[in-house]
Amino acid sequence: KHKAEEATPAVAAANARRVLGEACGLAPAETSGHEVPLDWATIRRGRDLFIAGWGGFDVTTAFQACLDAKAPDGVTASLPSVAELRSWGYVAKLFSEVTEPMQRERLRRAMLEPESLLARYVLRHRSFWADVANANRLDEVERYFDSARSQAAAAKAMK
Repeated sequence: KHKAEEATPAVAAANARRVLGEACGLAPAETSGHEVPLDWATIRRGRDLFIAGWGGFDVTTAFQACLDAKAPDGVTASLPSVAELRSWGYVAKLFSEVTEPMQRERLRRAMLEPESLLARYVLRHRSFWADVANANRLDEVERYFDSARSQAAAAKAMK
C-alpha cells in the first residue's frame, strides 16, 4: 500500500511524467509543476486513468487528440487535466464512428464527469448518441439532467 501523498504541483508533475512519458513535455528535472493540473496528483499509474466498468483507452492517442484540440495551430498547449484526458480517451474508444467535430465535442463534454447521470446515460445509450441525427438532442438531455440535479439540491437544502 502506498502512503497518501499531498496533492502538490511537484507530485502532479511527477505523476504526469510517469504516466505520459516524454510526450507530456515535462523535463525530468522539472519539479515546480506549475502548469500541471493538480488532479494528476491522484494518478500513480496509467490504469488509474480508467473508469471501472468502462475499460481502458489508448492514453497516447487521447493525449494527442487533446493537445491537437487545445492548440490546433501547433502552438504548445498546456497539459490537460485528468478529466479532459479521460473524456478524449473515452470518446475515441466508445464513439470512434462519430466524425462530425461538433458532435464529438458534445459527447466529450458529456463524458467530462464520468460519475454524472448524464455520462452514464450517454454511455448506456451510446448507439443512439453515435447517430448524427440525434446529436442535437444531447443539449436537451444535458439541460434535463442539470435541472434534475438543481431540483435535488434544492430539495436537500429544504430538509
